[in-house]
Amino acid sequence: MAKSPQDRALKVLQISDTHLHAGADGRMRGMTTYATFLSVLEHAKRDRRWPADLIIATGDVVQDESRAGYERFRASLEPLGITVVSIPGNHDDPNLMAEILTSGSFQLGGEVRRDKWSLVLLSTYLAGEDAGGLGPARLAGLRKALAAHTDQHVLVAMHHHPLPMGSTWLDGVALRDSAAFLEIIDANPHVRAVVCGHVHQASDRERNGVRFLSTPSTCAQFLPAAHSSRWTSDRPDCVGSSSIPTAASKRKSSGYRSARALDRGARAPRRAAAARRQMDAVDRLPSRAGRGTAVPPRRRRAGGLANRRRERR
Repeated sequence: MAKSPQDRALKVLQISDTHLHAGADGRMRGMTTYATFLSVLEHAKRDRRWPADLIIATGDVVQDESRAGYERFRASLEPLGITVVSIPGNHDDPNLMAEILTSGSFQLGGEVRRDKWSLVLLSTYLAGEDAGGLGPARLAGLRKALAAHTDQHVLVAMHHHPLPMGSTWLDGVALRDSAAFLEIIDANPHVRAVVCGHVHQASDRERNGVRFLSTPSTCAQFLPAAHSSRWTSDRPDCVGSSSIPTAASKRKSSGYRSARALDRGARAPRRAAAARRQMDAVDRLPSRAGRGTAVPPRRRRAGGLANRRRERR
């Protein structure tokens, strides 16, 4: 019997920190970022669950704030025929994004409603800053958006990380008003997950019944738990899958899958020789009925961020 739209899992492909350049041969830390971006897309398209229902680009789309970089990003994704929602990172130019990534199947920020899920896309961009922030106006907008979707399961997406990563320098360029943000999340039990970019590494934690996820960059990774800016030699850690149930029941219906690329299967090798990609197991999120106990993060192999403006790293 076919599943109803209410029971079907929503598949979301999260792409983050592509760091494209004006030229297709632009490099960062020895990697041609356009080539690694295309490699991640090709890998996602080979997954058994392709196509995704939605693509979220969680910031740092372009490294050099160039028009050509955003046009190349759009040209790469537009033929897929999938809605692409982007949010700016600290390296981005929000004005160019608003000009190039807001027509047709492209959307900049805002909200997306699909079946029983609502996605709220937040800009944490602060002009001239590596760190991010929301401020009173954006925090008020978040409260309003969550109040408008109390009948939905909600995923919040942003660029900067709201929870510490255990890295001295990286946590210095995190979300500045994270306490105010988390207070709002705690007050809204229909929020199921928060996803971010910026950190160039995979993480998966639970706080008060809410799943907090970050995804690796499509290009270079940063060494986790480092006290100074240190890169790994790993290629993009591509692909993890997370299933987010919507109720206390343990059945799989109405789950949300954050494909953050899409997983490669439980018996795939941890790192392929050619792509050096990491495999993440499918996990499930408990309902928020048991909120209040912080769950320590599970350690995952990943690279990390190099997200200093003007590439000071």
